[in-house]
Amino acid sequence: MSIQHIFNYCILTCTFPNVFKTVKVIPIYKKGNRADYDNYRHISIVTIVSKVFEFILNKQIMIYFEQNTLFIERHFGFKYGHSTGDAVIALIKTSKW
Repeated sequence: MSIQHIFNYCILTCTFPNVFKTVKVIPIYKKGNRADYDNYRHISIVTIVSKVFEFILNKQIMIYFEQNTLFIERHFGFKYGHSTGDAVIALIKTSKW
């Protein structure tokens, strides 16, 4: 069975195999007392298969939303060709300063 078939099955059945959900959590020291749990930032290392599936699914969802104009006009986050700078400019243009 190819990875494409697995991904398509996941999408059709709205499921994601538990084996793909396995992550390795690594605490990264930030600053302060090393014995204090709050002084660590945690990062999650996920499987390559999970990252590829997430990338493909995200791309399909973004294309669908763009083609069907489901984003509001002032949606800037995580959108291709838009940035936080665009959001600031839009905010300034609509502000009553």
